Amino acid sequence: FFFQAEDGIRDYKVTGVQTCALPISMHVRVHPALLHKDHPLASVNGAYNAVLVRGDGVGDTMFYGRGAGSLPTGSAVLGDIVSVSRNLVSGATGRVHRPANADLRMLPRELVTSKFYVRLTAKDFPKVLSQVSNVFGDFDVSIESVIQRAHSKDEAEIVLITHRCLEENFRGAVRSEEHTSELQSPCNLVCRL
Repeated sequence: FFFQAEDGIRDYKVTGVQTCALPISMHVRVHPALLHKDHPLASVNGAYNAVLVRGDGVGDTMFYGRGAGSLPTGSAVLGDIVSVSRNLVSGATGRVHRPANADLRMLPRELVTSKFYVRLTAKDFPKVLSQVSNVFGDFDVSIESVIQRAHSKDEAEIVLITHRCLEENFRGAVRSEEHTSELQSPCNLVCRL
């Protein structure tokens, strides 16, 4: 991850994200994400888990505590069993009643916007970087930063970070890149930022 130190990226973590675009839609996803060293979740390590909640009125609030290990895991599993049992007894599929959100629709993944980190290996020859950037540009994906370094005698490793873009456009660009002759292998790593 040679980009990490130069761009202030600390680590990548599995994150769960829920975003509401009131009044009509929301999206929920779980994915690995690279976190900047200043992001509050970047300091969560080991047996600890955290939930970061961002509200219009309060800004960022974080709930942090043990989430792994025999006792915390046992407690969470027991809590889930109790919840499932209550749902079975009451005939419900979930005990939380949220009529205000009843009309929300899930936003298709293709319409979600994110920034992305991509690492790929390409043939090392003049204009290879421009060919890679042209493919991303053809899909309306703008590149925020890029580093190209020699990987071996005839190969270069290219790491790029995109500006925020539609996931559908980004995925199209990656699929197209993987079918071009200048790439030595499929994109090695794709991560959200």
